[in-house]
Amino acid sequence: MPIFTKHTKRQAKLVSALKFIQKGETMRNLITSANRANHTSSIKSRHLSLAACLACSLAFVPNLASAETSAPFVGVELGYGEGRVNTDEAYLRGVQYGITAGYKQFFMPYVGLRYYANFSVMHAPGGYDKDGNDIATLDKKTTTLLNYGVNVDFLANFVAGEDFDFGAFVGVGVGAYTWLKSGYLEYAPSNWKLTHLDVALNVGLRTNIAKNHGIEVVGRVSFLDGNVYSTTVNGTSVKLDVSHPYSVTARYTYSF
Repeated sequence: MPIFTKHTKRQAKLVSALKFIQKGETMRNLITSANRANHTSSIKSRHLSLAACLACSLAFVPNLASAETSAPFVGVELGYGEGRVNTDEAYLRGVQYGITAGYKQFFMPYVGLRYYANFSVMHAPGGYDKDGNDIATLDKKTTTLLNYGVNVDFLANFVAGEDFDFGAFVGVGVGAYTWLKSGYLEYAPSNWKLTHLDVALNVGLRTNIAKNHGIEVVGRVSFLDGNVYSTTVNGTSVKLDVSHPYSVTARYTYSF
């Protein structure tokens, strides 16, 4: 009996050891399964995060199909302009209107250039001295100025949508301006030079609506004065200079 009892006890210990080992294996399997599940979940989370980032990135990528495209265009404008005589001897201010025609070319969805010609007319009724007083000799008289030339503007769109684009532009214009024999220069002799070189800075904001329609606010600043005549009287130099320093207009454009 004692031998049998010892043998039985050994078997019991062996069974207990086997059960313990089985439990250990089971725990290891559970841990391995949990780790695999966590790893799979982590991979899925990473994939979802990458997909979300990609979607967000695509939301800010220019839509090539909807961005503003290259096209010829024409435009009309209306606003305010100023002319000056001898810097501050006389200020000639009035309504200015004109036309433009050219071609806009986009190299990237948000960046481009445009090339165009402009022709505008300014009518300045009366005139003012440097203190803002009316010049009596110009009462009921209107001075007319013509401005014309070619321009190149750099275009940058900040917003681009299927039916709306918004941006700014800056550029340079080269041409001439001509004072007609009217108003201040009504009695100008034939030897007076009334046409002068014009070099100007163009700057403004622009929109493009429903592909074809554009609305712009345009500022134009001229850099050069023109000498109408120069002479010497009793040893004193006498001259008459004119300029068209700036204009501000609203412009409508139609793109074909």
